[in-house]
Amino acid sequence: RPGDGVDVDEHLKVEISVQSYSVSPMLLMNHDEVLTKEQASGRLNLPDGSKIVYVQLGAGRINDIDSEIKITVDCLLDNEDIFIVIGESMLGERVKISNKRVTILRDYPNSLYFNAFDYSIQAGGYNSFHEMRSMKLPTLFYPNLNTGMDDQKSRCMISVDEGWGIVNTNRNIGNISKDIKKLLKLERNADSKLGTVKNGTVAIVDRIA
Repeated sequence: RPGDGVDVDEHLKVEISVQSYSVSPMLLMNHDEVLTKEQASGRLNLPDGSKIVYVQLGAGRINDIDSEIKITVDCLLDNEDIFIVIGESMLGERVKISNKRVTILRDYPNSLYFNAFDYSIQAGGYNSFHEMRSMKLPTLFYPNLNTGMDDQKSRCMISVDEGWGIVNTNRNIGNISKDIKKLLKLERNADSKLGTVKNGTVAIVDRIA
């Protein structure tokens, strides 16, 4: 069973009646498999001297003025030294945006490029959280509060306790702008209580080998 930042059994109020084997959270890539900052920045043609923010929020259209991703991108662009990389789903529709300080990343896995980023803004799902946590990447999370099976808020609040994250549960222009300013004051790896994160995928492979 892959681990999580929260006690899933307690949250769901269930008991597992069969023997199980728990491992650390599962990650798509190990740290030694991702590109270096120079390699990733070169592949994405990122500008020197800019703060690079990776944004992946899933649903929402960039051209919808009321969408969270539209508001987020606009608030980020208010900062002249920011360059944005928007993670686009391989299965979803294309992101349509034209701005010289925004580029689209449509690849798999996107974690291959994480060393190129200074900050990120993410939804609060399992994969997003644990990938950001493993990289100790300063992140602003937008947890979904309406998922009965997934306590995203509790999971994301761990990032606040560990010193590398911010959580926004009331998204509007004012609050998003305020939290982006807080995000840009965080430093990668600085004063984080988080130790080394192990990849549970390796443990599962070893277990069944």
